[in-house]
Amino acid sequence: MTKNIIKSFLWISFFGLVLSSWIYIYIISSSMGLDWTGKKIIQLEMTSMQMDSFIVLKMLVSMWSIMMVAMMLPAMVPTLLTYQDLIKSTKGSWSGWIGVLFGYILIWTFFSFGIAFLQFQLTYNKVLNSSGILQSDWGIVIILMIIGLFQFSKMKDFCHGVCIAPFVYFIKKWRNGFLGSIRMGLGLGAFCVGCC
Repeated sequence: MTKNIIKSFLWISFFGLVLSSWIYIYIISSSMGLDWTGKKIIQLEMTSMQMDSFIVLKMLVSMWSIMMVAMMLPAMVPTLLTYQDLIKSTKGSWSGWIGVLFGYILIWTFFSFGIAFLQFQLTYNKVLNSSGILQSDWGIVIILMIIGLFQFSKMKDFCHGVCIAPFVYFIKKWRNGFLGSIRMGLGLGAFCVGCC
């Protein structure tokens, strides 16, 4: 009975985190003059790059981190279900389940920091406009071509293979305990970043 209560609480908390992240994104986009589809309904000129650099970077890191939680945590459901099944047959635990999730979120937070820093630098140097769009049409073409080529690369295939088969990853990289589970979550998160 206690295990079912813990399981229910963790899953409700997980989906609550995803839902609250999406609500945050909606509120932020509304405050930027966008409707729920991302279309501009109010013209706002973003002057945030004239603010103190630390404040802007902090804002971008939190925005990117919350967006990553909203978008990437739902993709973690099969992995968490796989780990949950392994609790019964191996030395897994609910604290390990939390550890895997924490490690995964941590990787995406580090990635968010990198993306936020890159966005800040590109906007500051006028490569991106205040809406985060490349100023050069050729730049857009080149980036789309690079991204398109990456979709057919061996690295993408390898990372995607780990993402869609978490059971194999757990069997090969199994670690006991909360800290061991964080390490597994970090590994899964890294492959997920590589895939996406």
